[in-house]
Amino acid sequence: MHFVPQTSPILLILDNTGGHGSIEAIASYRHDLQANYNVLLHHQPPHSPELNLLDLGTWTSLQSTVERKHTLRCMTPNALYR
Repeated sequence: MHFVPQTSPILLILDNTGGHGSIEAIASYRHDLQANYNVLLHHQPPHSPELNLLDLGTWTSLQSTVERKHTLRCMTPNALYR
């Protein structure tokens, strides 16, 4: 039984680092995910950070939020006494 309609599969993008398993393991879970859950695996080309959406958007946004909050906290009158 598929959880996702056959006409709109879930696309799971992996960044192609070495920690995703051996070639045999990847082939096995690629087949199982597609056959059982309609999830398609896609590996990005190696050494292509410009294609990694996490690096381009999510982490950049998270980093700027953390830096902004840190700056605001350090600019309070009590910051010198911490």
